[in-house]
Amino acid sequence: MTIVRTLLAGLLASGCASLDHFDSGPDGARLMALSAAPAPAGAQALCARAPRECAAETPAEAPDPLALFRSLAQHEAAPAIAAPRQPARARLDGARARLLGEVNRMVNARIDPASDEEVYGQPDYWTAPTLRAGDSSQEGAKGAVRGDCEDYALAKRAILIAQGWPVEALSIAVAMGARGLHVALVAHTDSGDLVLDSEAARPLRLQETRYTWLMMQTGADLGAWRTVRVQRQSVV
Repeated sequence: MTIVRTLLAGLLASGCASLDHFDSGPDGARLMALSAAPAPAGAQALCARAPRECAAETPAEAPDPLALFRSLAQHEAAPAIAAPRQPARARLDGARARLLGEVNRMVNARIDPASDEEVYGQPDYWTAPTLRAGDSSQEGAKGAVRGDCEDYALAKRAILIAQGWPVEALSIAVAMGARGLHVALVAHTDSGDLVLDSEAARPLRLQETRYTWLMMQTGADLGAWRTVRVQRQSVV
């Protein structure tokens, strides 16, 4: 049984009853798509192994996220000439808020943090959770699956899609944090963007995080990426 099926069974059994405090509140900050960018190297390799997760063609050259971070630190990114397609915004009601909280909590509890070097002997290896079945090298303490930040994000994405969350309202996003590059899942809602982070016990509003957001993919294609900027909602 895959990690996704295991977590999905637990989610259905729990009825999404437990959730850390979350206030839907007014509109929050949002990630806005800008210019097209090559997918991260790990995402490109995933697309090569599992083409059904991506478009037929993926960029041949991986971006340099550190160079992108330095560029963004020096000046604001110029808006794209052609308006890019933005993520869909799912309506955030009580049931969906509970779902986000439960999925975030369960995946964070089910995966033991471990680097790609420890698990795969490679510096950057992305894998869809459904490809994990039968691979004992990924098992950690008490049968938990080992993985790093993008494994958490991919698992949460797969479970939310299976539970009916619109795929066009989900993004795998890359950011710069205090300890370097980081990957998290972003759920786009009509109340602002919520970050399902491997390092947070509950979904965080975008403005609650301390990351510099660099790029994201949106929708079903894990090979289609864009640079981003944060749009902060003005208080009236």
